[in-house]
Amino acid sequence: MHFVLSFLFFMQNKIRARFKFVEDWQLDAKVTKAIQHLSFFQISTISGCKFNPRLVAAFCNLYHESDDVFEIGQHKLGISLEDVFMFTGLPVDGMPLVIAESLEPLEVCKHLLGWDRVGIDAVKPGSINLKRLQEKFMVVPTEVEDHSQELKYYVRAYLLALIGSILLPRSTEQIVPVSYLLFIDDIDRVDDYAWGAGLLAQLNSGIRKFRNEPRKCAYGAFWLIQMFIMEHFPSLAKKIMLDHSNTLPTRLPKRIPLVVEWSKLLKGPSMQSLKNTNFAEMLAAPNLEFISRPYERIEGIVRSRLFYSRTLLIGLNYLAYHRPDLFPDQLGIGEVDMSDLRKIIRFKEKIRTGDSGKNWPRNYKQYINEWKFRYQSCVKDCSEGTDFVLPQINTTECC
Repeated sequence: MHFVLSFLFFMQNKIRARFKFVEDWQLDAKVTKAIQHLSFFQISTISGCKFNPRLVAAFCNLYHESDDVFEIGQHKLGISLEDVFMFTGLPVDGMPLVIAESLEPLEVCKHLLGWDRVGIDAVKPGSINLKRLQEKFMVVPTEVEDHSQELKYYVRAYLLALIGSILLPRSTEQIVPVSYLLFIDDIDRVDDYAWGAGLLAQLNSGIRKFRNEPRKCAYGAFWLIQMFIMEHFPSLAKKIMLDHSNTLPTRLPKRIPLVVEWSKLLKGPSMQSLKNTNFAEMLAAPNLEFISRPYERIEGIVRSRLFYSRTLLIGLNYLAYHRPDLFPDQLGIGEVDMSDLRKIIRFKEKIRTGDSGKNWPRNYKQYINEWKFRYQSCVKDCSEGTDFVLPQINTTECC
């Protein structure tokens, strides 16, 4: 617990810096116009995010790696594709984040950013330094025209910055893999990829490794864990927000992506005043209020079939299973029908320092095949008298 807490305190500054990095990127009107139809656009309006390391450390200490769940009292919880969609608005279905061929980072930068060797990180040659990316691409010259090839360089650079800073951050370093550029080559098709699934794959992988090596591994959107806790445990949300009234239910965010409104709500409270709070004790309280389905307050939600799918998630190098069968009450399922679920396969992440020369289709062939069967591996409710029906397959997202 000590190592987990001490490293999360270190992460606190990193997470704050990443959100500030996005907030400080003064988005040019031309870039705004080019991305406003994408799911990434709303993420760009985030206004900082307070992160409480004590709360997240206490919660992570209740993680059981064997099942990929958090056990709080009698409840088994898991961060699901539904949670990721609600918080980020990113597509959870679509093409997996897998590179179709090997790449040469320098050539990718030249082709998609119009940038030469100075953009590649000297220490990690397969990555770009986020600060240098900002310095190069934040200001769009007035002579750059709408819909021009040159403007696309600036749009891709900003999307890459969002990915590397808060959505799929790699470790605590301020770098982003060049590989992600291949998924944002065609700006109009960015949302064809399952970014939400990739985010969850990386986060779950990061949680597993963080619990084993808290001093070394802390990659992924850890800020999402805090918001997950606040959605499911109202008393902890009130504690974090220093809300001593009964107005919290009326103040909760009601628009997707929830992270935008949560970041505003969390901007005021000082985390310093909570330094003596024993969150582990609060999580262990027998009468701790738990809300299994907090998003029912949000109107007009079209539920994805992927919310119910037990499938292998792929996020570039990262792999993790989505296991709604272990926390069915979060989907409103009383008794789980597992008859259609595919057998869980063993997997091994093939993480390397660089991606050059990696044969992705060969290395991840079996995993990509599992993703193809994601619609046919869904949990269902077999409770007596249930009127449960799986959501239809969204053919516009199917691939």
